[in-house]
Amino acid sequence: LGGSTLGMVGGAPAYGPGMPTDIDLTTGDFAAGVSDIAAANGIVIGTRSLGGSDVRYLAVPLGVDGSAVEGVFISAISLDERLADLRSVIVVYAWAALGVIVVIGLVGWIVAGRLLRPVRDLRATAARITAGALDERIPVSGNDDLSDLTETINAMIARLEEAFHGQRRIVNDVRHELATPVTIVRGHLELVETTDPADVAQARDLAIDELDRMSGLIAQISHLAEAERSGSHTPEAVDADDLTRGVFAKVRVIPDRDWRLGSVARGEAVVDSARITQAWVQLADNAAKYSAPGTRIEIGSSLDRDGLRCWVDDSGPGIPEEARTRVFERFGRAQASRGTAGSGLGLSIVQAIVRAHGGRIDLDTAVGRGSRFTMVLPHGAAATHDMEER
Repeated sequence: LGGSTLGMVGGAPAYGPGMPTDIDLTTGDFAAGVSDIAAANGIVIGTRSLGGSDVRYLAVPLGVDGSAVEGVFISAISLDERLADLRSVIVVYAWAALGVIVVIGLVGWIVAGRLLRPVRDLRATAARITAGALDERIPVSGNDDLSDLTETINAMIARLEEAFHGQRRIVNDVRHELATPVTIVRGHLELVETTDPADVAQARDLAIDELDRMSGLIAQISHLAEAERSGSHTPEAVDADDLTRGVFAKVRVIPDRDWRLGSVARGEAVVDSARITQAWVQLADNAAKYSAPGTRIEIGSSLDRDGLRCWVDDSGPGIPEEARTRVFERFGRAQASRGTAGSGLGLSIVQAIVRAHGGRIDLDTAVGRGSRFTMVLPHGAAATHDMEER
């Protein structure tokens, strides 16, 4: 076990273990020195150098019947040999700890790489996004906070894309539609005979007429931009009956038409009443423009599981099938209505307002039997679904 014992009598070694031991306590003055310390101090436990290594010893003085010390019993062990086992254990644990640290570091690097991948993708996508590449989206994977952040940023990019394209469309619309009146005014001003008062008056009247048309067009484009702008609508609970009757009161003053109030919804709907009134009046104005004098035009509303329905039903010429999509486009018109005054933006404005409410426009039409435009505004919605025929 790396130790030895020795009996000292009269300051000299007298008894040994009788077998080879790992340490020799008789080497040098170790035994004599320990014996002197024990004789002077009693039982002693200490550490002393022996043969170049440290030894831990126990020295017990011995006497007979309380007489003076006659001998000393010494037991000692080698600290180096005992610590060698501890050192080997420490080395094993150190290597094991190092291995664990390496494994943890590797696993942490892999996990951190996966966790930070959406952040890197976000950075790379943001670097690629320009005014001409707003269709970029960050891939979404998993179901954690980073995924939620990615979806939020994708939604923000989508809103930016929509706003940018809307701005581009407005600029293109203004450039396209204002070019014609500007050209007309410029051409007449260049050709006017300044010495002829009648020619000057005619050019002035034409310029004023074209400028009025441009002002109206700019106002329509402004209405369209406002309708398409995110956050421009403030829905609130409104009484569908009051809304319907209010719109009817506004449109019935349009002359030379037989205005009728159809069914009226009873209950509440959550809409921006000002915007819906604007869209509804626009539908009624369109119906009046494309209907013959004296013909019937009906407006009405209802509440059902789809939400609030607001319609205008006219007795006009109807819309050919090939033009039913085009009439909702900017400056789009049915072929038969080319000679009718208007900017061609009315239904675009209506559609933008309805879409801002999350709704849709249903069109029921046939050539020769009129058209029925219905705004379907989903629930945020109805308190009841009663209808009353008026």
